[in-house]
Amino acid sequence: MRNFFLSSLTTPPRENKSLAAQLGYCFVVILIILIVISITITSAYTSVLEQDRSDALQVTAVTSALAISHTALQEGMKFPMPASTYIISGHIYAYKVNIYTKAGNSFLRVYTSTPADTVSSNQYTLDGAGDEYRKAFEMQEVVVTARSDKTGSYVAGVAPVIGVEGTVSGLVEVLMPESDFHAAEHGLSLSWIFTMLSIAVALSIVYFEIHKLLTIMLGQPDRQLPKIIRYGLSGCQSISFFSAMACSMPPLVIVSHILSASKSWDLPSNIPAGAVILLGGFLFAAGFFGFSTLRMLFVRRFTTRISLIISIFAAFLLLLVSSAFSNTYLYLLLLLPTGFCLGMVFYFQREYRIYASRLGYDEFSERVIHNTQYAGYLLGACVGAVLSGIIFERFGLLAVSVICGSILLIVGIQALLFVQHCPPSSSPPLYLPNFLYALTSKKSGTFVWSCVTTSGVQLAFYFVFLPFFLNSLGLSLATISFYFILFSFVGSILVKSFLKLFPNRLNMQGRILISAILQVAGLLILSFMPTAKTLVITVILMGVALGLHEFRFLDFYKDMIREDKQALAREILERGFASGVILGSAGYGVLFLFENIQLSLLLFTLVMAVLLFAYPLITLLYTPVRPNNPAAPQEPSYSGSEDPFAQYQEVSDYGNPPQQNDITNPSAGNDYQGEYPGQETPFYNENRIYGQNRFNTNNPDEREGDNRR
Repeated sequence: MRNFFLSSLTTPPRENKSLAAQLGYCFVVILIILIVISITITSAYTSVLEQDRSDALQVTAVTSALAISHTALQEGMKFPMPASTYIISGHIYAYKVNIYTKAGNSFLRVYTSTPADTVSSNQYTLDGAGDEYRKAFEMQEVVVTARSDKTGSYVAGVAPVIGVEGTVSGLVEVLMPESDFHAAEHGLSLSWIFTMLSIAVALSIVYFEIHKLLTIMLGQPDRQLPKIIRYGLSGCQSISFFSAMACSMPPLVIVSHILSASKSWDLPSNIPAGAVILLGGFLFAAGFFGFSTLRMLFVRRFTTRISLIISIFAAFLLLLVSSAFSNTYLYLLLLLPTGFCLGMVFYFQREYRIYASRLGYDEFSERVIHNTQYAGYLLGACVGAVLSGIIFERFGLLAVSVICGSILLIVGIQALLFVQHCPPSSSPPLYLPNFLYALTSKKSGTFVWSCVTTSGVQLAFYFVFLPFFLNSLGLSLATISFYFILFSFVGSILVKSFLKLFPNRLNMQGRILISAILQVAGLLILSFMPTAKTLVITVILMGVALGLHEFRFLDFYKDMIREDKQALAREILERGFASGVILGSAGYGVLFLFENIQLSLLLFTLVMAVLLFAYPLITLLYTPVRPNNPAAPQEPSYSGSEDPFAQYQEVSDYGNPPQQNDITNPSAGNDYQGEYPGQETPFYNENRIYGQNRFNTNNPDEREGDNRR
């Protein structure tokens, strides 16, 4: 044991352990530097605030003394001025004013602004009056000092009162609680702590991603694989990271930019800023997630990679134009095409995922690629939130647009380098009547709008609601990155670790029910106590809720519908999710129009509860009779009157995660039926074992050039 301990200290770590050690060292060093800087800045900032408050106490004391000068100081006197106030963290407080006369070695109070029911009827003699009070009385000076009594600790501004005879007849004392005197404005401490952690994590993530990118570029790709997957999942994850980092920056600054324009009178006073934010969020979401048919035509008109490069340059140009001209109407007008161009970046990765998963390699299945891309999306959004918050508040919208466009250029270079061959998918088009018809199905349709659409609504929670909510609390925009990181950690690490420790404990219906409960609970807690600390609990609950499905919705939905309609399953779920994001942007935007955020958020939560619990309730109410024969039911013959989206809904355990004996054994040879029961045989399966390459030649060019769809 001792030799092992010593060897672990003397032997340098290698490969993944070395990278983990570097990341840990980077995080600790950055965090320590930020803590030192924050202590210095906070100390200087607090000193400035204390000096301002000290000056305010002096001015208030002198003004009060002048107001009662040449007036007889006696018990029962009235103060001729209204109570002076000060502001702490957006709240207005009144100073406490006391008037004293000299009584021997002490001072006797003859007036106080404290309500009468809290003042003793006995005479009050000033206790604990130090030399500053005597100095103010004898030397006729204005002082600021601290004193304490049984009611608490205070910082006092003391000024002498000139009496009728022209001499000092008493003192005026203006009190502020000591906690208010040393307080930081607008929750600076909480915002700064969250921002420090976010910056440290973000820089560590950037170091990790740059290290990975250089490793991929300097390494040798596996030329035995097709071109699209030669660089492995690392190249896929790197593209996803930089894509999310760039595409998350423009929507996060919409709220802050419109509020700044409203304060600078760039918007008419009769138009509320909340209505403009609602319109801006809706336009960007519609452009980013809508127009799926137009995207398909655009990709098929050009190649996948060329359409990506065109979209990147168009997005860069639109971002520069919308930010260079300080015109809010032009900015709103360009949000729709900007969102469309940025959405093409994610559409490219969808095409990559579909084509790469059809090549027949187990390590490049669609779910594996989707999870890899999702991890890159989360990390990229965390870094993008930090950059957008810090850069926008320091340098403005133009700097955000320039950095966003620069990162998009990196994405384009990565796509040209790592994805050298990616033909467009040949998915059938989904027309609006077919989509609406799919939503009307008893269980499969309810599943789409109860589970998939609501997931899109919660995405709007992070990109539309959170920026406005944090701004209303007076917190920095960069603070939002802390909540992104918290969501990523809970949803991608804690939940996945728990599910790996306890596999096959929850079927899909159980996960959906738990997810619905957690989402409603998180929104309810936030609606009752809308604070930054409560938001932490809400984000944790949502992270657990949205991390439970593990991208199993597509397989689960395919088990519900007839086999000849499964080709439309992907398009139905994608359009349902996109509809959720667009509707969620409008729904959360409506909350900004009301001053009472608690009531409006509570009503929104009730609507979400109805949607989220619709599918679990239908599942509980539907109690099919379990057949005696455990074998899978025979597929009924098709008739025109049947619902094509309700094929397997009479099976009691449809959609449950497959057990080990359900997965196709490779020894089954040519009878492969997919990874999950009911999955359509891939087009590439030409009488070979799943995962085996379908080419009998060792020539990589022949294998890479195959473009049959």
